[in-house]
Amino acid sequence: ASLTDGNEERQFVHADDAAAALGVAMERHWDMDSVSDVSTGVWVTMKDAAQVLRDAAASLNQRCDVSFNDKASPPRERLAPNLDGKLHVHWQPAISLEEGCRKLLEEYTEKKKDEL
Repeated sequence: ASLTDGNEERQFVHADDAAAALGVAMERHWDMDSVSDVSTGVWVTMKDAAQVLRDAAASLNQRCDVSFNDKASPPRERLAPNLDGKLHVHWQPAISLEEGCRKLLEEYTEKKKDEL
């Protein structure tokens, strides 16, 4: 059961994009800020993210049920990521939430097939 109404917002970065950002930071460590945000800068509600996941599942002839309740999420400070830092000169996320959800489901399905 869900603990919230799904209206809380998050930013999503695919693990491959996060790894690429870390690679850039390591390769160019002398030219990086002391703190860098690995972020898209795009805020997405959990309801919208769940719909993207449902759509990705449907595109693969799968079903994905996600539900929310009526209890509102507690207010949370929304911190703006620093997208003007030196990391973002050399790195930008390449995998959208839609593509990331599709890749996740494809990899999961393939893994489950291998286990059978």
